[in-house]
Amino acid sequence: MKKRNMVALFLSIVMVFSLSACGGKSPSSTPSNNENQSASVSEGSNQTTYKWKLSFNEVAEGLQGHYSRFFKDALNELSDGRIKLELFSTGQLAEGVDQIEMAQSGMCEFVITDPGYLATMIPTIGVLSLHYLQPQSLLEADAVLTDSTILDYFTPALEAQKLTLVDFMTECYIDMTSKAPIETPENCKGLKMRTYASEIMQNAYQAYGFSTITLPASELYSALQLGMADAQSNSLRSAHLNAWYEVQDYGIRAYHDMYTAIVVANAEFFSGLPSDIQDIIMEASVIASEKYHEVQGELDSKSLAALEEAGMNLIFFTEEQQKPFKELAETVSHPQFIKKYGAEGQEIMDIYLAAKEKLGY
Repeated sequence: MKKRNMVALFLSIVMVFSLSACGGKSPSSTPSNNENQSASVSEGSNQTTYKWKLSFNEVAEGLQGHYSRFFKDALNELSDGRIKLELFSTGQLAEGVDQIEMAQSGMCEFVITDPGYLATMIPTIGVLSLHYLQPQSLLEADAVLTDSTILDYFTPALEAQKLTLVDFMTECYIDMTSKAPIETPENCKGLKMRTYASEIMQNAYQAYGFSTITLPASELYSALQLGMADAQSNSLRSAHLNAWYEVQDYGIRAYHDMYTAIVVANAEFFSGLPSDIQDIIMEASVIASEKYHEVQGELDSKSLAALEEAGMNLIFFTEEQQKPFKELAETVSHPQFIKKYGAEGQEIMDIYLAAKEKLGY
């Protein structure tokens, strides 16, 4: 609970009460033709009903889909049924950077995105994509993410992009799939790795010997099938749900990276909501995150079993296997990040490492 209260504290600093562009508005506002939310029916937000949209960046049964349903249910319960949240999986409204732009414009009140896409707007958030930087435990990484110093840095950065931070969540490991086994950096040479458009992520995989390509998630299956890409980076649960095991022979958990889900809201929409509704949103994110972490391990185990049953060969790196990859990350891609972003890059790197050390990780 404490970590979410920190989020609420920083939000209170940046809030400016104004009319929402898309979604919530104060009960005293004049009703509009906006279909996303009903007009106020009486004085005070306890009688106002709301209808909002959330777009997440995975298929419906992906991990973000589970979080989104927990969030939706919590909003409905905490508001006594006054808040209705409509969920859209990747591609239904948009995907990738386009989803973020929908939130910025107010076309969608909430979006779940990640550092790979946000780095195109906030380059230093790419620190969360640096390999072998985060603790290897998902819960430990989550604790670092929500340390007050991390929130203090990213909350105003997101606000400058017309986005309000609702939740930071360590979702899962980012794994790899490949047409060939990968156990050493030497195995990476000559393989085309599909990754995000983020330069930080491309540099990270290039440091191991991959060449990298970028393409939309909707085109990934056919790209792997046709040999346009030899490997790709995503969770092994995504490999299961998207049937990439049909076009990839190996699944590799190298423990090199974690998927950070970032829940954001349109800033004008959020700041225009009554304070009690803002509190409900933040409390709902706490409940959703806690429930998500209760089921994450089971979902991961089921996907791993399904992949093996489908014939995919799974490789789990030992600490010894991780060493050469970690060394390349720390000596090549980490310095590239500092060189690229200068003092700002060094600042966020120092903040992250200090938070990690403070927590004993």
